[in-house]
Amino acid sequence: MAEGAAYSAGFAGKSDESVLSVRYGKRDEHADGKGGLGMVPEKPLISVIVPIYQAERFLDKCISSIVHQSYRELEILLIDDGSSDSSPDICDTWAEADKRIRVIHKSNAGVAHSRNIGLDEARGDLVTFVDADDWLGEDAYLTMLENMQRERAEISCIGIADVRGLRIMARSEPGACTVGGAEEGLILINASPAGTAPCLSRSVWDKLYLRSLFEGIRFSTKSYIEDAVVTYALMEKVRRFVYDPRPLYFYRHVEDSRSNSDVVDVETSTYFEGLYRHLRDAFPKAAPYLLYTYLENVVRTYQASLRVSDSPKYKTLRLHLRHLVRRYHMVVEEEVSPSVIPIGMMMKIRWRMLILLPGIYNMLYRFYRLFIYRYAIRKRH
Repeated sequence: MAEGAAYSAGFAGKSDESVLSVRYGKRDEHADGKGGLGMVPEKPLISVIVPIYQAERFLDKCISSIVHQSYRELEILLIDDGSSDSSPDICDTWAEADKRIRVIHKSNAGVAHSRNIGLDEARGDLVTFVDADDWLGEDAYLTMLENMQRERAEISCIGIADVRGLRIMARSEPGACTVGGAEEGLILINASPAGTAPCLSRSVWDKLYLRSLFEGIRFSTKSYIEDAVVTYALMEKVRRFVYDPRPLYFYRHVEDSRSNSDVVDVETSTYFEGLYRHLRDAFPKAAPYLLYTYLENVVRTYQASLRVSDSPKYKTLRLHLRHLVRRYHMVVEEEVSPSVIPIGMMMKIRWRMLILLPGIYNMLYRFYRLFIYRYAIRKRH
């Protein structure tokens, strides 16, 4: 695509009006007047916040990737969340070797609390986050900063590479930048990787932010989805973001017990319902995409209930969740653009089976879970 060309084809869904005004390449002088909340200094200080808990296995690689960034104006905040392994010693050793590093040792209170401590302590013009088992490409901060300055954006994002054991798989290929405002951002953080549109993550660690954006925003210490809650809150108030698809953040996957646990997470679907109701009038083009994410979380909650019990409590919950799928699935199918979220035949069949044939749906899902469990056992042996 030529530099500066509009990225709008295929976002219209069922109408001729483009859903997105996102474009690639050169800054659009007419996009949103004066751009972001304020100009970024030529050589700003970036505060890098690293929450750390029992991370000795990967911590050296993480800190080394930050220390050796090509952009040098960094304040590196290592927040030790009461680790009982060698993580505190690793942090102190690095702090002795590099004066840009500050270590904060505290009692264990969780990742959200650690990030909030980092935000309170940060002195930089800009802030960013890194998880202690991940690492960065050498030019990650320089790339995000240059894009932010060029586009006068408040949030600058980069692509992600997923790390599973020795396998590294990039989620996106290097290409031209995508630039947009709040509504475009709210669409793209709900986009599916299967679509052709750019797909932004709901995580906080692949982004560089103006520190002033966090005024009035902190991470909830009582939420499973603190990353997503903060990302949506920031994107709602942003006037301009920029996304560079180069995969410069390396996200290490560890076994997620929640996906296979006996916890029925009603909180997440309740949050996305509230988010949809809160934003649908202010951002009508983003509303169907918010609704899709809500609907998918409803289905996940339904599936989680099948892993625990057929008690009257969960039967009542499933009946309510089926009602929500019945109420909203046609809106999503008709209004989302296939380039952002391709809703294929299998997804449509899944929704209809859950609504009309719940007994068969439940049996097939439980059979699938049993197959996956037996396959995992066989693979271990």
